[in-house]
Amino acid sequence: MSLWHTLTTYLQPQLWRWLLQQRLDRWRADWALLLERETIRQKRRLIECYDTLQQQRRERAELVLPPKRRPFLRLVPLYWHCNHPGLPGFIDRRGMPTGIYRFTPDEELLQLAHQQHPLFEYLSPLLPRFGALFEVNGAGTLTQTAEHRFRFWICHEAALIEQELLWLQYKADALQQFAEHQRLQAEFILINSNKVAAGLLNPLYPWLDGSSALLLMRDTLYHNALQLAGQIPLWWLIAPEQEGEYQPSRESLALKHFDWCREVIDLGPLPQVAAGDFFAVALQLLQRGVAEPYSHLIELQRVEFYLFQQPLVDYLSHQLKRELVLNGSPSTIDPWQQLSDALLGQDGSRMATEEWQMVRQALFLQLNWTGVSAHYQPQWRLSALAKWQQQWQLSASERQQLQRYANWPLSALLRERQLLYRYFYRQLQRLLSLAKERDDIEHSRIELSLLQRQLTTIMQLREGKVLWLGRGVPHLPQPHSLLLQEQPSPRDRRPQWQLLSVPLVTEGEGGDITLCLQRQNLVELVSWCSFNHLNQGPVALQRQRVRVTEKQLNQLLQRQQRGFRDWLDYQPKGSDFRVREQPLVSQLVINFGLTAEDQPEGLSTEGGEPLLHGDSATSLFRSLDWVSLTNWGEIACRHYHGEQGLADWVCDYLRLYPLSGALHPPLPQLLTLGPDCHSSMNGAFTQWFNAIVELFYVAKNRFFSRLIWQQGQHYYLFYIDKGQQVGYHCGSWTALLLQLQQPLSHFTTSRYVPNTTTEPLALIVTLNRPQLVQAFGWQTAGEFKLWVADERGSYYYLHEKIAAHPEEQWRRYQRLLQALVVQQQRLVKRKVVRSAPRRVAWYRLELSQGELDWVATPLNIGIQRQSRPQLQLQLQGEGVVLRFKSERLAESEYGERLAGELVARWRRHCAQAPQISAVVVGGSYLRRYAAKRLQTVRLLRYYHHWQSRLDAI
Repeated sequence: MSLWHTLTTYLQPQLWRWLLQQRLDRWRADWALLLERETIRQKRRLIECYDTLQQQRRERAELVLPPKRRPFLRLVPLYWHCNHPGLPGFIDRRGMPTGIYRFTPDEELLQLAHQQHPLFEYLSPLLPRFGALFEVNGAGTLTQTAEHRFRFWICHEAALIEQELLWLQYKADALQQFAEHQRLQAEFILINSNKVAAGLLNPLYPWLDGSSALLLMRDTLYHNALQLAGQIPLWWLIAPEQEGEYQPSRESLALKHFDWCREVIDLGPLPQVAAGDFFAVALQLLQRGVAEPYSHLIELQRVEFYLFQQPLVDYLSHQLKRELVLNGSPSTIDPWQQLSDALLGQDGSRMATEEWQMVRQALFLQLNWTGVSAHYQPQWRLSALAKWQQQWQLSASERQQLQRYANWPLSALLRERQLLYRYFYRQLQRLLSLAKERDDIEHSRIELSLLQRQLTTIMQLREGKVLWLGRGVPHLPQPHSLLLQEQPSPRDRRPQWQLLSVPLVTEGEGGDITLCLQRQNLVELVSWCSFNHLNQGPVALQRQRVRVTEKQLNQLLQRQQRGFRDWLDYQPKGSDFRVREQPLVSQLVINFGLTAEDQPEGLSTEGGEPLLHGDSATSLFRSLDWVSLTNWGEIACRHYHGEQGLADWVCDYLRLYPLSGALHPPLPQLLTLGPDCHSSMNGAFTQWFNAIVELFYVAKNRFFSRLIWQQGQHYYLFYIDKGQQVGYHCGSWTALLLQLQQPLSHFTTSRYVPNTTTEPLALIVTLNRPQLVQAFGWQTAGEFKLWVADERGSYYYLHEKIAAHPEEQWRRYQRLLQALVVQQQRLVKRKVVRSAPRRVAWYRLELSQGELDWVATPLNIGIQRQSRPQLQLQLQGEGVVLRFKSERLAESEYGERLAGELVARWRRHCAQAPQISAVVVGGSYLRRYAAKRLQTVRLLRYYHHWQSRLDAI
């Protein structure tokens, strides 16, 4: 009894404890299952809300378009889901990436595809390679119009190789050309979603830096994007109350509830960031807004809205998700209406101010009321715009005035520009005062003061007083051809006026127009000139007075009238509204010390004292802000301090603006050397020239494209491409300025030929299609050699002795080229560098205006090899026949390049693209009207492949 009593006394509590633990575990499992089911139910509800929102936006996007253009928007996902010869954008490559996750075309879509493309047959792809397809330019919102410019994102998987990405780019180009045939504007961008999620890619704002730029991009994507097909963004599956638990929710969804590869695409979270990041983005937007006001004004308002909400920012995409979850119906939700409500709720007391007037006008133009036809506006859009007009207190007269925005007179445009830059100046003051008040915004005081000084100077110059001056100069085409801007005088109190059409300043209302520049305000004047895009050609800026007669002024004004009107021509197109800023300064010569004989026609000087020496030239370019540098076209910088000073300036320029920086301005495309650089073709100039060549060859795509070199009384204009000298013109300074108006030579190069001798590169020539034929030359040991390389890798060359005079040497170069071009049947192969195949590729070339060009006539364009055509475009009746010699040539990439070259040459000489009516492959003939009756799949594939490729070209 004692043993039994002992056992029961000891085991009974353990047994009860074990039974209780089992019951508790069962309750926990049931509770976890309930929570998991609730989570799944919540995710499914979010998916349903998101699909409903996107379906409504797709329907709205189709309603805005004209009926004939609607099928394109519906069929875009099918074009990327399938790669079929019957569809546009077909690429005939094995292993072409196809398939979009979560996309299966229904019967209605397939029927529409058969109506638009009768030869199409649907085959489901085996393995999807695309995650999602977005339209990121506001389709389906209030900003969309009938002339909307679509911008599509194709999110592909990260495992695609370089060749597959190249094929996809070909397909994107072909679809873009097909959209142009449908009278639509469309752009297709390939996006690596892994890089977007990791913060390594910012396709919407590539010119912005920092984490806030990524947040701005994701907020715009989640808030405005229209998803046409594919996986759901992970951010939309996270409940509004769990926004701060993005990473745990991501892991939970990946492990438990969803098939990660098929259901969800990760594009990154929207976390809270420091106020300093938003402040930096606001400053960058402000700098960009000085050059392009309307395209950055709304973005600046949104970033400022987030900045003043710190430290807890309620993003617009968060508000949209909450409204969608609470209401369940997206009928009353529009992204731009939501942004408008947020800006009104921020500070409604500023409604009557000039600043708020510019915001209202920018929103009006962004909503594309200007020039929009009422025929294609559905009822939902008209009602939403009426509600917006009532909220922003826009009267009927103001609305009518803004609807005639494209036809505003010049005085109204100038008044509007003054208001714009007053607005930007006040925004700058608000940001600077905010930076001083808040401790969480860390920024260098020196950088802030420098930025304030630069932007203030630019805004004051843009906002300055403008007067009409037409009575003092007779025979003006219109009164507004001559505009004067008030400038403060640094020495006396008399007002000075600056001429907008030419960089001149008058000292009174009558008399001669004189140019009065002082050393201390030279930088401001140069920056102002580059900003206002003067188009009168080369203009010399001197410290001395320059007098212009009345006749010369009239000639300048007549030449300026058309360009000046283009500068003030605002043409809004689609939702991507931007102020049309045509670069009216094609060339601006900053002349330091030209004599009277070297001046351009129409200007005369008194004396020739140089303005800047040595470090002063470096200080000039260091003082110029990057905004003005980005607007420079062809810039000539004459510097009379020798080779070493100019080389130091180049190195200082690269140190000042690193190549990896996002705000790196383009290098000047024209570099001019003075008389101190004419020692000889050998010696110090050669060492300096080779150093510049090596420097800019390393800095890829940042090269000088033109070089002027003076030797004695002669000026030589060299064409430089990727650090290699192509050729030159010899003549006077005025003649070379006329040459600068011409476009760059068509010569390009595909490889760098190092100069191992002490003599500089003399001539390097490569055709504009380097895959077909290459020709380059250099001089060694008193002999010039012209090398030619064909497609098969065979090399041969001709040689000539070097002449003493450069002009005679250039004539010998021309004789060598003519020997290669004209006498190609009698050309003797002097030496083969490596063993060549039995057939050496010979191409028929001709010399046209100093350039190598393909033989091209309107009736027959052919690339010949051994007197037999390999590929031809021939006129037959009303169409053009594309004729391949062999099936192997038609299937090869080499054949694609030849066809592309022929089509480009045809377009250049015939002023229109060829309309291919038939394709000949070997002995087989295929006509357009007989395509349906053909049973040969291979020929059908050839036909559609080349038709789509040529449309893309």
